[in-house]
Amino acid sequence: EQTIKDRSVLLIPAFSIERTQELLYALNQILEHDLVTSCPIFLDSPMAIKATQLYRDFKEYLEFDESILKEPDRDFFSFKNLRETLTVDESKKINDTPPPKVIVAGSGMMSGGRIMHHLIRYLSDPKTTLLIIGYQAKGTIGRKIYEGAKRVVIFGEEVRVNARTIAIGAFSAHGDMNKLTRWLHPEDKQIPQKIFLVHGDLEAQEVFATHLRHELKTEVVIPEFQEKYTI
Repeated sequence: EQTIKDRSVLLIPAFSIERTQELLYALNQILEHDLVTSCPIFLDSPMAIKATQLYRDFKEYLEFDESILKEPDRDFFSFKNLRETLTVDESKKINDTPPPKVIVAGSGMMSGGRIMHHLIRYLSDPKTTLLIIGYQAKGTIGRKIYEGAKRVVIFGEEVRVNARTIAIGAFSAHGDMNKLTRWLHPEDKQIPQKIFLVHGDLEAQEVFATHLRHELKTEVVIPEFQEKYTI
């Protein structure tokens, strides 16, 4: 609504698999039930476009919070505002469309992909909104912007960060602590005797390790870089 009111640009970096489809589903619901607008929403990622088509082709295997498979169009990743820009030429023509407009592109951490070109073009505009919907790893441009950097270097070019940055965590595609705990303790199998945590920030690993030791009563190890273990 704010993007439409300001006649501005909303940039949403998103990963191509699952994250983009969750986002399209949410946008579909918003435009179907809450907001009537002709504002174009560009999906500017070849991988995401092709992956989304697979989701459409095999939608009977998807699980939803609500029983939406009975809806008339049975397509919850498409809406009349959606523009899929598969080719490079189609992507470049996004620039010819005046605001307001929404651009969804990869990569989700702003470490590559077509989102980089849009950042160069729109990040310095204070009317632009950058919506971060996924985890930003340390060292990535996404993490630098998330932590408040005033300038970032993209393709060797210094770009001022004047855009309004907003972050929401509801679109994480990773399992949370409870889901991972259930996965480690299936009903018909034994609990692992030793668990190695090798992914994620150290702070989160330490919290999760304490949780697993308490819940599963098993050994949990956070290996250090180049540390070796014999199983």
